[in-house]
Amino acid sequence: MKLRRIEENRMYIDLIHGRKFNKGQRESIRNAIASGLNMTVLKQLVSENYSSQHIDEFVRFFKNATYKDNKTLYAMFRNPDTKVAVLNEINKGLEDGMDESSILLYAQPEVYRADQMEELRLFLKQDSYTDEYYGYIFDREKPAESMKAIRSACMMEIPFDEISSFDCYSKLYPAMIHALTEGILPNEVHMILEVTDKPDEFNTIVKGISLGLDDEEIKTFLTPDMKHLEFHLDLMGEVHDTGFVKKVVNISELDRRELVEGFESEKNFEDYLLHLYGFSKMDKDEQIDVFLSEAGKIKESRLLESGYLESYIDDALRDEKRLRKLALNGYLLEAVSEAYHIDQFHLDRVSFHRILEDVCMEKYATLISQRETMTYFLNHSFNILELMNENLQTITKGDGILTFDINENFKVFLKEYKDFYDIEKVAVMYGKDNGQICEVSASQLEKMAKESRKIRLDRDAEISNRLKEGRGI
Repeated sequence: MKLRRIEENRMYIDLIHGRKFNKGQRESIRNAIASGLNMTVLKQLVSENYSSQHIDEFVRFFKNATYKDNKTLYAMFRNPDTKVAVLNEINKGLEDGMDESSILLYAQPEVYRADQMEELRLFLKQDSYTDEYYGYIFDREKPAESMKAIRSACMMEIPFDEISSFDCYSKLYPAMIHALTEGILPNEVHMILEVTDKPDEFNTIVKGISLGLDDEEIKTFLTPDMKHLEFHLDLMGEVHDTGFVKKVVNISELDRRELVEGFESEKNFEDYLLHLYGFSKMDKDEQIDVFLSEAGKIKESRLLESGYLESYIDDALRDEKRLRKLALNGYLLEAVSEAYHIDQFHLDRVSFHRILEDVCMEKYATLISQRETMTYFLNHSFNILELMNENLQTITKGDGILTFDINENFKVFLKEYKDFYDIEKVAVMYGKDNGQICEVSASQLEKMAKESRKIRLDRDAEISNRLKEGRGI
């Protein structure tokens, strides 16, 4: 191993001695020596006129070919003016197993650019092709993108008369061929061309047709900025609802970016939109429940306390991420957006404070209306007999439980013990036809009573001042 290393070092010194190579060239020469080429070959590829990349390509050539079978190609490598990109395409052809005559069909620097050579080489590499396709693709005037489209059509075995019916020099030519590979008929492609000559719009229509979208659905995306087409097309392909998707399209770029960041990925954002769409077709009450759920779980029994609703809404809107999802729900849930006039996506806390308050006041109207009754009950709960006497006609008894109604929505439950009754709970009926029940346990009632007796600090100073005034202090 050490002897080999010494031998390579001596070869390296012999090759570079007295010659002006830069660092890159010297490194390429060392790599050439390490590849195992003999000194005779090495002397052919070591020249101050070759760049380091040229030397690297020359090494590839000698590893894949012989001078005897590739004299013309060898001459191209010997020419320091041959572009490295061209040498790369020649080496790719050799590595593909092509002979010199096949490579020279495309490796013509005076005729084709390197990007065109790439497409022509890949075309020749195919198992089969027709003379018509061969004659059509070998045209120096065709851009590499058009050559790639022709090659793709050949692989898909699209009839030649179909691809030749389009203008192959048009910037839309690759898109036209792609449309054919998607199964769109040539006459339909010509019809699309009558509608637009803009690549983005053309591709949008093609993608829409391939997803089975109708004309109205496709028109949804033909906006001036044409942003996030793939995303919106995929969404339309799932929901087929122009109204819903148009709302998503109309979300501003800044808001959209923040939404995607909030969901951590565009895929998660799309999944959430599909999740929302499922709810958007439910009845109004269900949509309201979905919207409200994004604000956080509401403790219904605490709605009987003054101040709780305000606190609940403030907490819901304090968190930016929750506000963003709440705004998205309000905007996209059809029943919510119509009922509360949310015609655009926005993060206006003042507006959503009002909307949340309106939603809760409507949904829990009957429950909230019993606040005064609850206050009355708490103030008189120390004298339960008085309350019972006021509502004698409503008293019922059974299974160790005695109940009476303060009103048609407010029912008190007393539990029988050995020699006394004590408050078990309160039940408040609310909602449509009073079909929902909010139960408040005895322990909760005690907490509410205790809370109602407190004098808040922000009022304490005022009360103290009044006491002082009354005493003439």
